[in-house]
This record gives sequence, structure tokens and C-alpha cells, in this order.
Amino acid sequence: MGDRERNKKRLLELLQAAGTGNSHCADCGAADPDWASYKLGVFICLNCCGVHRNFPDISKVKSVRLDFWDDSIVEFMTRNGNLHVKAKFEARVPAFYYIPQANDCLVLKEQWIRAKYERREFMADGETISLPGNREGFLWKRGRNNSQFLRRRFVLLAREGLLKYYTKEEVEVQKSITEVGQELTELGERLVDIVRSLQSQRPLSESGPDNELSILGKLVTSDAAAGKIKDILHDLEEIQEKLRENFSWKEAPEAPTQREHLEAQSSSSCPMSDQSPALRRASHFAQWAINPTFNLKSLSCSLEVSRDFHTVTVSPRPQPYRGSCERFSTSQVLCSQALSSGKHYWEVDTRNCSHWAVGVASWEMSRDQVLGRTTDSCCVEWKGTNQLSAWHMVKETVLGSDRPGVVGIWLNLEEGKLAFYSVDNQEKLLYECTISASSPLHPAFWLYGLHPGNYLIIKQVKV
Repeated sequence: MGDRERNKKRLLELLQAAGTGNSHCADCGAADPDWASYKLGVFICLNCCGVHRNFPDISKVKSVRLDFWDDSIVEFMTRNGNLHVKAKFEARVPAFYYIPQANDCLVLKEQWIRAKYERREFMADGETISLPGNREGFLWKRGRNNSQFLRRRFVLLAREGLLKYYTKEEVEVQKSITEVGQELTELGERLVDIVRSLQSQRPLSESGPDNELSILGKLVTSDAAAGKIKDILHDLEEIQEKLRENFSWKEAPEAPTQREHLEAQSSSSCPMSDQSPALRRASHFAQWAINPTFNLKSLSCSLEVSRDFHTVTVSPRPQPYRGSCERFSTSQVLCSQALSSGKHYWEVDTRNCSHWAVGVASWEMSRDQVLGRTTDSCCVEWKGTNQLSAWHMVKETVLGSDRPGVVGIWLNLEEGKLAFYSVDNQEKLLYECTISASSPLHPAFWLYGLHPGNYLIIKQVKV
């Protein structure tokens, strides 16, 4: 305990040391950073920390105040520090390059951090290699009339020394299905308003001359026309509702169900016996199986949810969800189900996600924190570098290098226990811990925010 407190004191002194730049985030300049990359040797803020942890092969992070720091890591932080490391990684930042500030959006910070540490674009020692030939890709651009980020295609022609920038993703590309759906939805709303306005009109006095009534007025005043308008309004409202349902959420990617998986095994040359671990597991937990659904209020703008609320996908572009204090700033989402008593079990298919974390969290979990890094959340996490870890009470436990394809979560609130199982082919206990039920817990998920198309599926547990 003495070493822990001594090293914590040394780190806090480093944060305030003059001439080090440690008192502000090394990436965005936010004041009073309380996290650090002990692989790079810099102090960073919470938001930038969420980006750094997406690159475990480049940067590894710890909390200055909550995590344990051994002597060697503290010495490394002392030898480096923000100004020293920035001089190395930001030696040749172009004068026109915009360096994101503390209040800028996460998309800009991610691009800056990736360019600086992952691609090493601004180093002076020539480590970055510019290969000959043409390059093309996509840039993110904030819309002129709104705050949405739009993807724009660019082509860099090395021989001509030109950068071609397209105002649309393709020269003659059609609008995306989502954009068309949004326009149709808005048009439907306008039509509904028009028909309601017509329906609310009152017939003029029949004693007046005909020329006082317009042709539209005559139609509205007739009983037949009134009935037709009512039918039209009903049909429009149905169309409007269908448009909202079909264009609000992304279609869930097709994935084999547990039943299909089992049937494929049973039809092989080695049929599954009645003593199969998978069958024993299903029969053991099935009576407590629940069917969680993703909660849209907590959904990060980096994610999309399927129409059945069982699949969450990393979006290729930030989504224009309504701003809310309940929405995560990192690529995370909670489920709507609040579990406060009893026994509960659910499964998550992780095979189509390169980096992920699944577990539980209270609804009060801070929306700018990362799953497992708070005292009211717990998870198992696959880092994409052949490392499976468990996070409980802000402490990491490395579990091994085997990646589970399907994770079963067993929450026994009667005994205050939480357990994670690998249940892809056979049941294997990954991690078990005690957990407090002082407040309701929600199934919780994190996905790597820079791999669009990655997704997690809440599976339906079947006997």
C-alpha cells in the first residue's frame, strides 16, 4: 500500500510539474487530465482515453488516481511527459492542419490521434513512408446547414500533385436509402398536415352564391368528399408509421441462429449426443433466459440498432440522434431491461466484432466513461490483440488469448454473483465475481468505434 500511495503521489506531482505540459491533455489540450498512456508516456483526458484504448498495440491506458502503478512505469512517465512526446510525434504538423481542441467532436479527435500515433504522419525521423502512386479514400466533413458529418471521397494524384475532392461520395451517386427514407417521412408528415387542414375546414353557408365557394371548398363540404378525406388521412398515417419503422433503424445483418448452428452439427458425421455441454448449458439456464433489447436513449451516435432491437452495429458515419444526457459519448449502449432481483441469463454473439465488451452497468453510469472502468459496471472484453480480459471494480484481470464466439452472461442477484461463459461450442467459465445489487443493472455493450460494420447480436436462448 505504501508503494501504491507513493507512486500515486509522484504521478500527481508529474501532472503539475512545470515545463512538462502534463497539466493539459496531450491530444486535445483539455485541462487536468486524469488518465495516462503508459506505453507512450503521455497524460490524456477521459475522452481521448476512449480513443487510445481502441489501439492496444500502440497505446495502453491507466487511471492516474484509480489504477496501480509500479515503479518502472512511473519512471517511464517521468522520463517522457507530454511536451517530450509531442515534440516527437508532432514535429512536422502542417501549418494548415487543424488540431482538435477539448470541445471538438470525437470524430476529429479520433482522426488526429490515429494520424499522430498509428500512422505517425508528423514525425521528423522519417519513420513514415509515402509510397508512390495515387491514393484515394474518404474524409469526414461537417454539413454546412446542420451538424451532421458526411463522408466525402477524395483522390490524391501523386504525379500531378493534385488532390481531387468530391462533394458527393460518387460523381453521380444516388441518395442513400436512409436519406430517401427521411425525405419520404418528412413528405408524409406534410401530406398528413395538409389533409388534416382540409378536414378541419367548415362549409360555407349554402345560402351564398356558388361563386363564393372554391372548387376545393365544394369538395370538402360534400359528405362523400369528407369521407374520402378521412380515408386518405388514415392511409397516410399508416404510411407515415411504416416509413418511420423502416428507415429509423438499420437492418440486422443475417447471422446463423443457435438452432441452425446446432442443426448443422447434428447433421454431420458426428451427431451431437444428449450429453453435449451445449445442451446441458441450455437446459440449465433456459428457465432464467431473458430477451434484452437495446435502449435507444443510451445509444451512442457511433452505433445503429436493428428494427428488432437485438443487433447493434458500428455506423460508417455519426448518426444525428437527438442530444441527451442519457446518451453515451463512446461507442456503447445499454439495454432497456432493469434487473434488480432474481436470476437472469442472456447470450451475445461476438463473432462479427473485432473489439468488444459485454457485461452489466447501472443506468447511472457516467456517459463519458468506458464499460468496466467504473465501480457500477463490469464486463469481459476482447481487445483484438489476442487478449481477453475481465474488468471489475475498475481493475483488469487478463483471462487468456482464446476468443469466445458466443458469451453467456449469468446474473444471480439473489446471491450477488455475475459469471461469464464461453458457450460457442461448449460451456466454459471465463470469469466470476461478486456484484452489488444496490441499484438495478442493465445489460451493457461496447464496440470498437472505428470499424464500421462490426456488430454484436443478442441471441435468443433456446432449449
